[in-house]
Formats: sequence, C-alpha cells, structure tokens
Amino acid sequence: MSDQKNAPTLEVEYRLLGRTGKTAFACYYGDESLHQAAIDLSAARNGTKVKEFIDAVCQARPGEIERARVEQLMHERVTEAFTDLVLADDGDSGFASKSQATELVELTDDAYLFCTPGADPEVYATLTEDENRKTWAVRSMGFRRWLINLFYRRHEKAPGSQALQDAVNTIMARAVSGGNVHDVHMRLARRSGAIWLDLADETGTAVEVTSAGWRIVPGARVPVPFIRRRGTLALPQPTAGSSICELRQFVNVASEADWQLVVAWLIAALRPGYPFPVLDVTGEQGSAKTTTTRVLRQLIDPNKLRARILPRNPRDLFIAASNVWVFAIDNVSSLSPWQSDGLCVLATGGGFATRQLYADDDEKLFDVMRPVILNSISAVVERSDLLDRSVSIVLPRISDNKRIPEELFWARFEECHGALLGALLDAISAALANLDSVALRTLPRMADFGRWVTAAEPALGWEPGSFLQSYLDNRAAAHVVAIETSAIGPALLLVLQTFPEGWEGTATELLDDLERRADDRTKRREDWPGTPGGLSKQLRRLAPNLREHQIDIGFGRDGSGRRIVISTGAAGADATESGDPESSSMSKIIGGSDRGDGCDGPAPHSSHPAEEGFQAPHNTDGDASAVRL
Repeated sequence: MSDQKNAPTLEVEYRLLGRTGKTAFACYYGDESLHQAAIDLSAARNGTKVKEFIDAVCQARPGEIERARVEQLMHERVTEAFTDLVLADDGDSGFASKSQATELVELTDDAYLFCTPGADPEVYATLTEDENRKTWAVRSMGFRRWLINLFYRRHEKAPGSQALQDAVNTIMARAVSGGNVHDVHMRLARRSGAIWLDLADETGTAVEVTSAGWRIVPGARVPVPFIRRRGTLALPQPTAGSSICELRQFVNVASEADWQLVVAWLIAALRPGYPFPVLDVTGEQGSAKTTTTRVLRQLIDPNKLRARILPRNPRDLFIAASNVWVFAIDNVSSLSPWQSDGLCVLATGGGFATRQLYADDDEKLFDVMRPVILNSISAVVERSDLLDRSVSIVLPRISDNKRIPEELFWARFEECHGALLGALLDAISAALANLDSVALRTLPRMADFGRWVTAAEPALGWEPGSFLQSYLDNRAAAHVVAIETSAIGPALLLVLQTFPEGWEGTATELLDDLERRADDRTKRREDWPGTPGGLSKQLRRLAPNLREHQIDIGFGRDGSGRRIVISTGAAGADATESGDPESSSMSKIIGGSDRGDGCDGPAPHSSHPAEEGFQAPHNTDGDASAVRL
C-alpha cells in the first residue's frame, strides 16, 4: 500500500458460514470495501480461490495496494479460519475442519475402487484389512455399514444420512472415472484357465483349482473379486484324500445310474460359465426329497435359506436366482409355462429386464445362469424344452427302521463336509486336465455337460463311458415322459397306429384326427390346442422328443397351403442321440484309467495337500501373493 503517513489501513476480515468449511472473506481499505468472496476451505481448489481473491483486491486499487501485503494478510486470516474450524464446538454454533462427507470419502483411500464393464456399470470397492479381503457393491448396505463403523471408531457417533449419501455418490464418481474395470463373481469364477471357489468366510479365502490340483489361497492374495449376497454362508476348508463315495450316505438314491447323475450334477454346478443341467428330484412322501435337495445345495453353496418355494412371477424368479449360486426349489406341485421357460433360461443362460422404478422408464437387467435343483412328489417337468435340460431321478421311500434324527444326520454331514468338498475339487481338477482329450462319438443335448463329466470320470473311479450311458438312458426316459404327459402325445401315437406309414395333411385335418381319438378328459385340459395354429406350436415343441422315437415331423407348403408331414420308421433314424449301448460309446480318454465301479481305493487324480501349498507347473515361484487384483 502507499507509504503516505495518512494512508488508509488495509484489513482482511473473515466469517465462518457453516459446518462445511465455507468462509466469507472481505478486504477493506479504510472504510472502503475492495472485495468480498466466499471460499470453501475444505475444497481441493481453495488455493486457487484464495489467489483469485488476492488478484481482485490488487486490481481494485492498481498501484496503491502492495500484493505482498495482501498475500500476508490472506495467509494469516486463512490460518486463523482453519484454527477456528478445528477448535469450534460441534454444536449448532460450531464447525468441523472437514465435512462428514469429505471424511467418509477419505476413509476409502486405501480401498480398491472399480466398476463393471458396460454402458451402465455397477461400482464396487474391494477392502483389505489385516490380510482379510471383502468386495462390496458401493450402493449396498454392507458397504454403508462398513463406512459408518469406521466413522464411529473415530468420533463415537454416526455420520449424518445426507453426508453418507453424498460420500457414496462421490465414491461412485471416483470409481467410474478411475479406469479400473472388472467383472465381479459370486461363489465361483474362471480366471486364466483356473476355477476359483469362494469359501465366503470372514477372511475372503478362496480355492484355486487347476489341471494340476487345487490349493487354498488367503483372502488378501485372491485375484478375483467375489461378492456375497444376504444369506450366503461359509464353506469349510476342503481337505484332500477322500472319495466322493462318502456322499452316498447322505443322499437317498436307489441305483448306480441315479448316483452317477447326482454326482454329475454337482460337478457341472462347479463349472462357471457353461450351461447347467436341471436336477429334477421326485419321490413319494418319506423319500427324503427335501433333505437330499438341501444336502446337495449345502455341499457347494450353503445358505441360510436352504431351499425356497418357486417365485410367483418372472421378476421374483430372476431376482432370487441372481442372489444365490445354486437355485434350490422345494416341494413343487406344478410348473406353469412361464415357470418352465424361466428355469430353462436360468439353466442355459439368458436375461430378464424389468422397470427399475415405477417413476421412470429405466430398466433393471438380470443376466444369470445358475445350477437349478427342484423336488416334487409327482413329475412336474413335462415340457420338452425343460426335459431336454434336465436329469431326473426318483428317490425310493425310506423305511422307518432306517431313519435317523435330523440333528444327528446334519452333525455327520458337517463332519464330512470338508472331505466331500475336497473330493469334488479333485474331480474338477481332473476334468480340467482331461477335457481336451475327450472325444464323444455322440453328443447329447447338453454336450458341454456330457464332455465335462466324462473328463472327470478318472477321479471318480467310474468306468470310461459309464456316465454317458447313464445320461443317455435318463434322456431316453425323459423323451417318453414328454410324449406321454403332453396333451397331444398319446392321441398322436393312436393316429400313427392307424397310419403306420406316416401321415400328411393340414393342421386342421390333424387336429380333427386327434380330437376323434382323445377322450373328453384330455380335450378339457388347459393345454389342449383349440386351434390349428396352437396345434402347430405344440408339434414343434414336441418334435425333438418324437424324433428320438423315429417319428419325424416336417412343416412345408404346397399349392394347397401349409402341410404337416409325419414320417415314421427310417425317417427318424437321423436322431442325434440313442439309448443303444453301441451308439452311445465314445473314444477313451487319452491316458485314462480302466477302473471299476467307482468306490474302491483312492482317486487316481488327487490334489496336493492344501497346507503344503500347491505350485502349478507353469508357476515357478508358487507365490500366491504375486497374484493381485
């Protein structure tokens, strides 16, 4: 400022404006106000705002005001303002040095923030504390509880709800702009040729399964982000050296073929990213349907809700399935067409979209593929498309003198759980090692399922080809069920008895023939076709099952209109599958073992003991800590 003796005095004053750090600054030259501005001292750009304030003051009296003096005064006042913010009460008249939202955001500085691929990504945070690791969706209540807990440790009070929401919004923006993009997984994942199984314990421990064996990896060294949904329970640490045959005491199957199908379903359920067969369990009351369902579910995906009833609409079906790995349904009395179609989509992969909020037109997308198991007293899987994706087993009734108390049953299961899981992981490792060597002479409808379980046979002690034969026999029986339980199937077979060389005509003519041969009860069925168009739809749906019995249905057109041609005998010989033992044989696995019935002696392909640490051949250092997210 001027060096005249009577020159006005230059002063800078400040006043705190609220709890967030905003401060009003004013510069006076004598009685004249040169500049006023509000500066948020908690913001990252407060230094720029202070400089702008100084520039404005100097420009108000160019040549009269010394910049160095203004900078000195602003430095003193900003320091005083910060001191007031720190020392003030946290009551109605006090202020905090940082807003609660800012402090909550800073609590996540050590978290790994990322988002999922796509135009509408979900945001996640991976948190590592004391060698433990968890991944939360930033929107989830679990993440919010974690933030609230950290804040409470510091201040012995909870943050305000608005501050918490502001912090979550800021964290989400930081994650989206940070450039870290990953898929998230639940319970199982594939990475670099290995299968990872999340044990879902408090430490984040997971199991890595490769073609050479499996090993247990501490949570802080797991390179795959796993999330846990509400109700998810921890798996025990698997142990090596056991046989899957120990499981047979906990599932009530009558035949060796049904036993193989149960184990095959478990092995398929531990292979993420590929279609899963639906396990359809039926049996009369007292056959342990519910217990068998719960055992199989608890073995690989334990949950507080061991099984559930079938949801009543598609939206609830896909929401429920997206929150578990194994979708287990108890006591099914019937399946509507949409329920049957929905289970098909879940088993082989597909999506469902629903409006996210009733107030807007945004959609919530569900893209899920899950292992499904359902049980019922009578057969409920009747539609051919779901039968094509299913393996069906019938449980025998348990006599009263063979029952044991439920508490004792589950105590025994928990004792064996880790060993049974280890035996399944041995089979998964064998499947990874042998899969490229498997060449089936005939590919079933669920071809990936057939090849995968065949590749695991050496670790299960099964004779080569025995599983595929059991599966093809099961499918042949399913085709018979599909024809017998359909509305038009029995009547169509009666038509073909009258026309053994085949039938040709319009859909109207065929419907007339069917109605003449069907009884009144059948024609009153809800799914009886009422129009020629409805008949054509049912024929197309039933065609794969009929083809397995050398009945081929063709749809064409000639000068008189659309025609249906039904061929029998040799015309059906081009079927892709057969229950004939010769046609269902396959080439042996290269290097496979010619073992017996599967329950004698240790499996030829076993893992290294987990406590010794496993080193895959391609990993020379064997250091799991080198694998990072």
